[in-house]
Order: sequence, then C-alpha cells, then structure tokens
Amino acid sequence: MRLNEKASLYMHEVNELLSDQGVTFWLDCGTLLGAIRNNSFIEGDNDIDFAAWEKDLKVIFYNDIFYNKCRQKGFQVYLLDDKFVFEKKGIPINVSYFRVQNRMAYRTLLATDKFYQTPLKAIWWVLSVKSYNKLAVANCTSITTVIKHVLLFWARLIPKKSLLLKIITRVSILLGCKSVNWVVNEEFFSDLEKYIFYGQCYYIPSNTYEYLSFQYGDDWHIEKKRWDPYRESGSVKTSEY
Repeated sequence: MRLNEKASLYMHEVNELLSDQGVTFWLDCGTLLGAIRNNSFIEGDNDIDFAAWEKDLKVIFYNDIFYNKCRQKGFQVYLLDDKFVFEKKGIPINVSYFRVQNRMAYRTLLATDKFYQTPLKAIWWVLSVKSYNKLAVANCTSITTVIKHVLLFWARLIPKKSLLLKIITRVSILLGCKSVNWVVNEEFFSDLEKYIFYGQCYYIPSNTYEYLSFQYGDDWHIEKKRWDPYRESGSVKTSEY
C-alpha cells in the first residue's frame, strides 16, 4: 500500500507511543530522504522508516503493557532480529535498531531481489518474530494480518525453532537470498537534530546532507525512478552482491 496523508497520522501515533516510553529514535532511509528532499513521503514508497539504538529500544521488546497500548490504537506489532514493526491498515512502520562495534552502527538482515525468493523470506519472517501483540478480532484489519497471526501461533509450537530458523536462513542464502550487513558511522546517530515533518517534531541524523550523500550518493537530491538499496547504498558493507 502506498503512503498517503493517513500514513502520516499513523507515524505520529508511533511517535507518541515511543516518546511516552522514553525511546529516542530518528527518521531514516527513504522516509528521511523524502522529508529532506520533498518534505513529504517519496512517491511510490510503501513503508515508513525509523531507526533507534537496540539498547534504548529494549524497554518495549517484551513489554505487554506497551503492546496493549499499541493494540488499542489499532497497531499490530512484531519484534524481529533487526527491527520492530508497527503495522496499521497495511502500512508498516519499521524501527530498525542498531548495535555498536568499533564506533560503527550496524544491523544484519536477509534481503531478497527475486520473486521466487518471496516464500522463503515469508517463512524466515515468521520464524524470526520473537514477540508480537496477540490478535484481537476488533483489531483485525485484513486477511493478511489474520494469516500472519495464524502462522505465528503455529510457529510458537515448533520444537527447536531457532535451529529451524538457522536451516531456513542457510537454505535461503543458497537459493539466492543475501545476508546483508548494514553499517553506518556511529557519529551520524550520536548528535541528533530536530526536524518538523508533517507538523510534528522528529529527530534526524546529524550532518544530514553528508549522511544522505553517504547513503544515496552525491546526487541524492535528484529523484530516481529505480534505486536498489542492497546494491547502491553506501551502508551495505558486507554482502554477497
């Protein structure tokens, strides 16, 4: 689903939910690019990108009270290895979380670029979910959400789930999926700046233009019809591409 004005309202709700928990986060990736270059979401984009430090985001990882607040606002939430996902009416709001090593912020993810890899990525996704808010009929907004929760319910019953996830990950990589390390200089995320986007205040990385040049190239201010983050982003340091 493409982003629209309603998506900005969902984004503001997530802003309030995270801020109430004392979580510091910032605009990132396509959402940051759209905010700075267009002062709007990028045309054709279908998700919203935030980022945070893993250590700061842990306060909500297994917090049932927080999950219930999300459900009351109509959000389904999913905790994965590299991000926390808020989803409402088909619009995902991803909070990617970074760890620090040798003054570099990094996260690892599984990337796909072929249509036949989609089922593998879907299986990997279900097995990767560590925690989520249980589905309530009142919050059921789509058949896709119902299917996700049915699969997640059965996935919880699988013995040695972590071993199966490792096997699926290895099979996925053998069949063309890529294990990608997303690496950024820690300094970009150390001194955040405030920025007004769709009428609310958000944080953005310091030296924003330099950061966007690092991510998208020196011509980041020029709109491109196609851009492959896993091949063209300056953040991709270790992958099989």
